[in-house]
Amino acid sequence: MCLDSCSSKSLVSSAKPYSMSSVGVPEDRYKADFEMLSRFTAYSAEILRLSLGGIAVIGFLITGVTGAKDGFLSGAVSDGGVKMLLAAAIIFLLVSTACVLGHMINAAGGMFEHIRAVRCWMLEENFPNSGHAAKARVYETTRNTDFKRSNLLQRASFFALALAASMMVAAFIKVLTNVEPAASIVPSAMTDAQMSALADSLEAMSQKLRKP
Repeated sequence: MCLDSCSSKSLVSSAKPYSMSSVGVPEDRYKADFEMLSRFTAYSAEILRLSLGGIAVIGFLITGVTGAKDGFLSGAVSDGGVKMLLAAAIIFLLVSTACVLGHMINAAGGMFEHIRAVRCWMLEENFPNSGHAAKARVYETTRNTDFKRSNLLQRASFFALALAASMMVAAFIKVLTNVEPAASIVPSAMTDAQMSALADSLEAMSQKLRKP
């Protein structure tokens, strides 16, 4: 994080010289940090979107594709192994969602502590020995802790999403291997008597069409 020192006496209000709210932080002291935070949160937002989408896909697979109890894939999806894979995938998707939300919260909190530290250092520069240096170090410690925690949570969300995707693929493959053709889809072979009756019916219809 950029905490470079600069002269900022003109940015501190003389009405409340020791108040942090009186400090106007120059844009160049936090712009790069905010841009980096925006990139990380955008990446986390994509992980969140994929996690929620994965939960929706599993719900569609269970309710939309299988349909009624005698649906085409009902037997395949009701397999114990498929159920376990889908249940584990849902759990990891929920873990990914929780971790990515935790990342966003800690990243925002870390940036808040970073701005507070910058303001304290600016007050210390304008008013030496005012005690703001000690406060700034406390804010920096909290900031670093929040950023480290947010980094770990973001990595955990990615790995949880990857595990969930792997289990969803394995469940889908197992569903395909368990599918058996429905009896209604494969027509049975017609007997000679049935074919003869069908031919007679077609002939009768043909004669009716020939009559004026």
